Amino acid sequence: MIVSVVLFSLAVIGTSADGSATTHCDTAAYVIDRDPDGLNVRTAPAGAVITRIPAGAMVTITGQSGAWLRISSVTYPSDMHETFARTNKHQMNSGWVKLDKLEGWVFAKNLGTTVRNYHPTKKAFLHAEPNIGSKKTIRFNDVEPQVTVLGCRNDWLYVEHAGRMGWLSPSRNCPNSLTTCPGEYE
Repeated sequence: MIVSVVLFSLAVIGTSADGSATTHCDTAAYVIDRDPDGLNVRTAPAGAVITRIPAGAMVTITGQSGAWLRISSVTYPSDMHETFARTNKHQMNSGWVKLDKLEGWVFAKNLGTTVRNYHPTKKAFLHAEPNIGSKKTIRFNDVEPQVTVLGCRNDWLYVEHAGRMGWLSPSRNCPNSLTTCPGEYE
């Protein structure tokens, strides 16, 4: 029993390039930073800038260290951001830029996501903890409200909406800035 607890802890926590503790995440979001130069992707939390990515780019989130999120891939449409892609030397292919091998860190509040809230009677909620059985803290009435990402744990996002915080379940996360995310959810 003790061995399994230790192994679980090691799987959840690691270290970032700067030596700080990192929480494991396996989720996604999109860039909401409106800086025309793009969102800085860094070598480590507050580290040197590796590249920049534009608003609307979709990112995979693999970890968190404080207010920073580790990303492992980026996708955005090159037809909407052709000049940006060329300036930042991002390879374009069939109308898309896919930075699959990119690994870096971004400031969490520069990412957002849309809440899947399409069903007329099964409204989305934020939760007090990152599990579906935890207390519901905020109910969404809008069809696709945008939330700001503050953190993550496994496949859940810790988000802010209208000054209130809570955990967004993976089934309610729509990390695609270009379209809706239909399908089943809790």
